[in-house]
Amino acid sequence: MRTRKKASIIATALIAAGIIAAGAIWRERIKPEPTDYLTFEHVVYTGDSLWSLCERYSGYEDIQDIIQRVREDNGIKNPGALQPGQKIKVRVRKGGR
Repeated sequence: MRTRKKASIIATALIAAGIIAAGAIWRERIKPEPTDYLTFEHVVYTGDSLWSLCERYSGYEDIQDIIQRVREDNGIKNPGALQPGQKIKVRVRKGGR
C-alpha cells in the first residue's frame, strides 16, 4: 500500500512538471523575438500625453498595445504624470512606424 502511494505521488509530480514545462515552451513559442521590434527614444514635450506620444509611432499596430508596452518598459504607473524633458523608450513592431 505504501509503495502504491509513493508511485501515485511520483506520477502526479511528473505530470505536473510536464504540464508546467509544456506551458513554458508554448509561451516562448508565441512570444515575439526582441528583433521583431524597433525601439525609439522620445523626449516628452509640454502637452504630450502617453496616447499622443504612442500614436506617432503606431502605424499598423494597435495603439493600446504600444501604450501597454511603453508603460511596462518605462515603469510608468500614472500615464498622466509625464514630465517635459522626460525620456521615454517606445518599442513598436517592425513595420509599425
